[in-house]
Amino acid sequence: MNLNQQNRAAFRVSVVYGFKDKLEIVLLGEILEGSVDAAMSIYVKLSEGTAVGKWRILEVLTMDFINGTENNNFIGLMVKCQDDNDFKLLQSLRVYDETVLVQY
Repeated sequence: MNLNQQNRAAFRVSVVYGFKDKLEIVLLGEILEGSVDAAMSIYVKLSEGTAVGKWRILEVLTMDFINGTENNNFIGLMVKCQDDNDFKLLQSLRVYDETVLVQY
């Protein structure tokens, strides 16, 4: 993924945790390109490039390691879902080992 525009990042998801009662999902992974801050949102696209959802980042979490592997680019992204259906949509997309776009 080549990100030519500023204010974008590529984020590879390794682990996903969900908190349905709070409608929050935590994505743990690695920044492949760019940088991320809490004012951004994640975008999940299908292989054809069609965007299927956008989730606002509530908090960027500092990570030292994931599953026993250390990397300076590991972070956690806590995202907020709009409702139960939005939560189920992100859950159903199975973004494990996928690269998602992060932008304003």
